Amino acid sequence: MEEGQFENLPGKGKPLNLSTNPHADPAEDTLYRILSKNGCAPEWVQLNKEIRTQISEWRAALKKAWAKTSNGDNSNWIQTSEPLKVQMREINSKVL
Repeated sequence: MEEGQFENLPGKGKPLNLSTNPHADPAEDTLYRILSKNGCAPEWVQLNKEIRTQISEWRAALKKAWAKTSNGDNSNWIQTSEPLKVQMREINSKVL
């Protein structure tokens, strides 16, 4: 690179064409392209979105529950944290 030997490569300065994956099976690549154009996603992508959304919601609920105990009153923590434990088990089962 220091000698300038990469300066005259074809496509220099042009954006990459990422519409196809050269390493994917052509049938799968075609299927994913059709799904993408129609606003659909593979099941594993949808599940990933669902899990990430649930984790975000769980963290917000945990933060809110913990804020209630910040005044030193931990008596409600066990009762408050039980639904959070159930939610986390559901999220973990989806991940598995």
